[in-house]
Amino acid sequence: MKKTVAKFTVSQPRNTLLPDSVEHTLQLFELGHYPEALQGCLAFVSSGDVRILLALKEIYQFGLAGQLDLDMAENYLSMAARQDPESCFQLAQWLEKGFNDDPDPVTAVQYYMQAADMNHPKALLYLADCYSNGRLLMKDPEKAFDCILRAQMNAPGDKDAEYRLAMCFLNGDGTPANPTEALHYLSLAVRHKSVEAIYELALMYSHGRGVTADRRKGFRLMNEAAAMNYAPALFQLGLMYEEARGTTRNPERAFSWYHMAYELNYVPAFAKMAAFLIDGESAGQDYRKARSIAQRGAELGNPECSYELFRIYMKGLGVKADRETAMDHLNAAASGGSVAAMKTLGDIFLEDPAPDPAKAAEWYAKAADQGNEDALLALADMYSTDQWGMRDPARAKGYLGTLTEKFSSRRGYYRLGQLEESGALGTPDPERVRFCYTEAARRGFNKAKFSLARLYHQGTLLEKDDRIAYYHAYGISSDFRDPEYAPLLKDIERALTETEKNEIRQNVRMETMSLASHKMQY
Repeated sequence: MKKTVAKFTVSQPRNTLLPDSVEHTLQLFELGHYPEALQGCLAFVSSGDVRILLALKEIYQFGLAGQLDLDMAENYLSMAARQDPESCFQLAQWLEKGFNDDPDPVTAVQYYMQAADMNHPKALLYLADCYSNGRLLMKDPEKAFDCILRAQMNAPGDKDAEYRLAMCFLNGDGTPANPTEALHYLSLAVRHKSVEAIYELALMYSHGRGVTADRRKGFRLMNEAAAMNYAPALFQLGLMYEEARGTTRNPERAFSWYHMAYELNYVPAFAKMAAFLIDGESAGQDYRKARSIAQRGAELGNPECSYELFRIYMKGLGVKADRETAMDHLNAAASGGSVAAMKTLGDIFLEDPAPDPAKAAEWYAKAADQGNEDALLALADMYSTDQWGMRDPARAKGYLGTLTEKFSSRRGYYRLGQLEESGALGTPDPERVRFCYTEAARRGFNKAKFSLARLYHQGTLLEKDDRIAYYHAYGISSDFRDPEYAPLLKDIERALTETEKNEIRQNVRMETMSLASHKMQY
């Protein structure tokens, strides 16, 4: 390091005795009598007392006794670092940041490792970052986990170490995934007021990851994190109000929480703000502001903002419609990882005057791999029919199976029931058809209720039972517009007595009230 020396005029106290001991020297240092403290420190430096060495470091680093000398400051800090983990950690930070624009990260890591060998918690966490990211050290998740574990063991109550250890167990980073251990360490970090831990625990309960799903508890915890002005929590509360997760749907409150996250420059909130301003839900339409926000977000690398710009230019919202510019934004969004953009590209390749089913399937598959339900359904449709020359019922069944297994999708159950009933997979299995349509009907899907009513009334694939047929037909909501529904309902009603019909109607009403009450709890 290049030596820096500067001299100052410092007034010295009169009639002050020179220090005669280490303790006297340190007392003078604390009182600000730096020239006398310097003499004492130099007299007792051979004692090796860490406090003397650190006092000398401070005196020379900041020129407290009239002379600024960073080389001397570093020298005394190095001497202290040989026996004191905190000094070793400070020296590592000094070297990493560099004084006089002379950083030395390689040597810094050596001192971090030396401090870690003395079980300094912050040094251990720093090395964990290096091992996790492959920065300055070879990437090694297991060593990263070991560093975090040692940090937590040597600093009980350190919320950062507890939180990071929990995340290792939750995600299986450097150690086998263990939701129980993750919950344990998250709970400790929450007790020590870690906002990151409160936020993560809220997500766990909201999505049922590693714990029994409890959306209301997730919502309460997310409010705790938001009260600490944690931007990701503010954003998640917006999602919860928008999607009715753990609370009732409230677009106005959703927009309010998104706006607060946006004010803190939380980039994911930019796309939501733009979307609300485009659609006009709760916020009123403002295409100019939406474009400005989306542009900023896109420049910051947010693919969802690029997708909102696609919508603006494709539809000409506040600007002249420009398909070429729109498609540039859509491709940027899809390449950046926007699932909505991937699904939309699939749609465009099918809707184009010269459709390209193979390209459409490629983009649908990318969106499906990210868990997009609409893309999975689109793939199932493509492989269910002859329209695109890609008919493959077994493959369609696989996509529908993913929809039902992972998402309990009512549309997935219904389409799977249709596929089974059509005979595309072989001779229809009545029990399989009944199961699929029933699961969709239980989730309120009117088309499935209609299919069950039809099959029970016909008595061909399923045994004829007009009571069950009427139960399903009567449970269909008034907005169902299938032209075959009214004639079917009349045929079924003619087969039943008034007493039977009244009894079934009462059962349907009671079940509807029970379902509504259940939904209110979430």
